Amino acid sequence: MRDTIIEAVESDAAIRTRLEMQPAGGVGTKVFPPTYAGERDSSVYAVEHRKVTDGTVKECVLLDSVQSQANRMETALLNAWRTDQISLPIIRTDFTDDFEDIGKITTLDAPHRIADAIFRESTHEGTPFRDTPTGKIFERSSMDNAGPLYTVCPTALLFGAWDSTGQREVQRGATFPRAITSEIIGVGIEKGVDPTGRISPVDISGTDSTLYETESGQLTHNEEEAIDPDDAMKPSEANLGNVTPSFLHDTTGDETPGGVTMEYAELTAVISLSGLRRLAFPDSGESHPERTRAGRAALAALGLVAVAHQYTSGYALRSRCNLVAATDISFELVKRNGDTELLDLSPDDCVTVFNELYAEAAEYGLDWRFDTLDLTPTETLVEEIARSRNQVSE
Repeated sequence: MRDTIIEAVESDAAIRTRLEMQPAGGVGTKVFPPTYAGERDSSVYAVEHRKVTDGTVKECVLLDSVQSQANRMETALLNAWRTDQISLPIIRTDFTDDFEDIGKITTLDAPHRIADAIFRESTHEGTPFRDTPTGKIFERSSMDNAGPLYTVCPTALLFGAWDSTGQREVQRGATFPRAITSEIIGVGIEKGVDPTGRISPVDISGTDSTLYETESGQLTHNEEEAIDPDDAMKPSEANLGNVTPSFLHDTTGDETPGGVTMEYAELTAVISLSGLRRLAFPDSGESHPERTRAGRAALAALGLVAVAHQYTSGYALRSRCNLVAATDISFELVKRNGDTELLDLSPDDCVTVFNELYAEAAEYGLDWRFDTLDLTPTETLVEEIARSRNQVSE
């Protein structure tokens, strides 16, 4: 399989997988897609008509976007790294001392990878990250010389990165388009409604009490103990007592989205081999075809690990949207003329192939510069997080 991947990155179009899925509860179980801001502050689903594989047109809904899928695949890679299945260079900013709940944010957590503002606003041994050798590697990287960036953050080349957060010169930095995309849609949908209600074990109803919130966060009848005397509430508004069953409505008075039922869900993931061919890995400024081929092949295999390990981790996308695949995962090699060839790869095989290709690339000098690079958030970043939290709690 190693030879197949090496040959594919030289001439083929893509590697793809398509997975048909159903809700974990079975066919006909309602699932809840993500909501987006609509007109008049309403919440809406991303619904559109698509032509599906049999040529028919179906009403479809987006269940997981390209951006969200990228984050999930990176989480799958992070889990593979944590369990020592693969090796990757990891940059991470440690917030543990100030915000234990945040912990350490890595280049596989941050949405913009090495380009993220979190790392820009961090330091390494007192030096601003962008002024460190690693930070300068990123700022000076390009599609024509991707080798240095590969050695410190290969996922930026695979999932894409854009130095749009730089402060010195606006939008002057490198741009790396995505070489891997994935999304999940629901096909043949029917929209539902979302009734709400609550039966409390403490039956508080029919009272004309007025309650206020105290500084401790508890309730009082005494207006003088209130944080804000104008912010009075009824027991039901304080989540005490029963809530009459009803349909949820948004601020416009329209019923809020209430989930969907669907014929099936489908995941489509594509690793663009033609996209990877836009990356060059010269050696000391000189063209090096073997080194370039090795770097591209290792990145393609890393994409296979990301897709396969999301499959093994499962598709619990959000509350009430847990999907299961109808079949085992499989991959197709898409030729330049559109013909396809089945790639016999299990998730474990993907790991094996990546480790082989990474080791081969390392022989050409494309090795990781470090295992982990630990950064410290600046005082300004810590203060901004603290201010935000204090403002929310007020």
